[in-house]
Amino acid sequence: MVYSQFDELPNLEVFNTAGTVDETPVLKTSKRALTTDDPNDVQFIAGATIPLAFAVWNGSNVERNGMKGISTWLTAQISKNL
Repeated sequence: MVYSQFDELPNLEVFNTAGTVDETPVLKTSKRALTTDDPNDVQFIAGATIPLAFAVWNGSNVERNGMKGISTWLTAQISKNL
């Protein structure tokens, strides 16, 4: 398991995504506060619905710099029980 500098920060929520690389399971975990003071950050508010999309760089497919796979827009429903 890989740990980052964010693991010791208090009051952060965990976001997990999973996939495979060369048939090996991969789990990506990101952490950040649900809300921030930055008006450019998405605010994760209980019960809110937010749009999201994912970008994936696949080095084995010679994807570099701006070349990447991009998902369609998805809608995430934030739990009302935060």
